Amino acid sequence: MNDFPPPLPPPQAKPFTPEKISGGGGCQKPMLVGCGLVALLLGIAAVVFVVKAQDVLTYAMNRLRAEVVAHLPEDTGEAERQQVEAGFDAAIARIRGGAIDPASLQEMQKKLTATAASAGSGRLTREELAGLIAALDKFNQKASDGPAVVPAGPGGPVPAGPEVAPAESSRPPAP
Repeated sequence: MNDFPPPLPPPQAKPFTPEKISGGGGCQKPMLVGCGLVALLLGIAAVVFVVKAQDVLTYAMNRLRAEVVAHLPEDTGEAERQQVEAGFDAAIARIRGGAIDPASLQEMQKKLTATAASAGSGRLTREELAGLIAALDKFNQKASDGPAVVPAGPGGPVPAGPEVAPAESSRPPAP
């Protein structure tokens, strides 16, 4: 009446397993190779970006120009339109020339992005157009004028302007 099979014998106890355990500590080869390739690609991309930074900035300026010109106020005269175009042309020429003041470039970029955001939601206002023209003119004038240079005797020429005030030059450097 017993239909159940007899119980299995207990497994033999092994004091240790001589087989090698797979895995282990440390980095495994595929992960190490993958991370190395990603780091290499990021390094290459950084070098390409640094080398092509002027081209990237020029491309962005041309895109912003197209966006702004497409959304100029309807009552914009031909003189204002030409002034915007000439401002963009001069700014792009300064960027391609490589002599850029980072502070004035950042200021101009802030104004351009604000203007492009406004243009994306509709037509620009006269105030926004006037601010854009002023920002382009300020960037182009600052970039083209540069600091004046005055002869300074035996040390050679020094830039004139607010870079070093006489009172600041007599102070000892801050720690």
